[in-house]
This record gives sequence, structure tokens and C-alpha cells, in this order.
Amino acid sequence: MLNRTAIAEYVKKHEGLRTSPYLDTEGKLTIGIGHCLDTKPISTRTALSLFEDDCMDVERDLTKLVYDFDKLPDRAQMVLFDMVFQLGPGGVQGFKKMLLAIQERDWDKAADECLDSKYHRQTPSRCEENAQMLRSCKG
Repeated sequence: MLNRTAIAEYVKKHEGLRTSPYLDTEGKLTIGIGHCLDTKPISTRTALSLFEDDCMDVERDLTKLVYDFDKLPDRAQMVLFDMVFQLGPGGVQGFKKMLLAIQERDWDKAADECLDSKYHRQTPSRCEENAQMLRSCKG
């Protein structure tokens, strides 16, 4: 019977564990425990697992960035989540006027501030959809 645990530990000892991509001794892009991305892309299951981890990080970041995030309308939460996912918390922190408008529940002003940005110039359709969602918020 194959002892998968012992074999896995033996291979891991030689390969090591790297959580950031690196070039292996052959110059191939690799991650994890010898997973060569050049010859074997990550699986859908792995991509979804990474996405889930990223979403947990975004949620944690948002509770620090917006003091009453959990009390915002669903659409405002969705927009902020999308923006932090794309731009990172530091990027969204730069939207001071938009964040203030959200705190004041001034959805049109928040949408205008979202559109008046480098973010809009770089990803116009995504930003415009987010601005529309902000405008549709109530309360």
C-alpha cells in the first residue's frame, strides 16, 4: 500500500514550500511545493481556494477601512468589496471624498467621486457599473 503521507513529506523536504512564485533551477515559473505553472496551470479548485482566501482578506480590510461597513446597503458593500479586491485597501483609502460621501449616505456624490479618478480611466466599464450601483443605493 502506497504511504502517501510519508512520500509527500519526503518530496516536500526536497522541494520546499514557497508561497510566492519563483523560477526553479530550469527557469520555469513554480509555486507551492514544486508546482510548475509553466507546464501545469493551477486547477479551478485551487483558483477558487485562493479567491476565497482573498475575499476573507478583503472583508477584514473593509471592516478597518469603513467603520460601519456591515450597516451599508448591500450594493454599497458590493462596490467597496469590488474596489478593495481590485485596488487594495491602500488604493481605496485614496478615495477620501468618496468614502466621506458613503459615510454621509450621499450616494450621488459617492458615485461622482468614484468616476472622478484614475480608477475610472484605467477600468472604465467596471467603474461605471460600480458608480451606477452606488447611485441606486437607498438610506
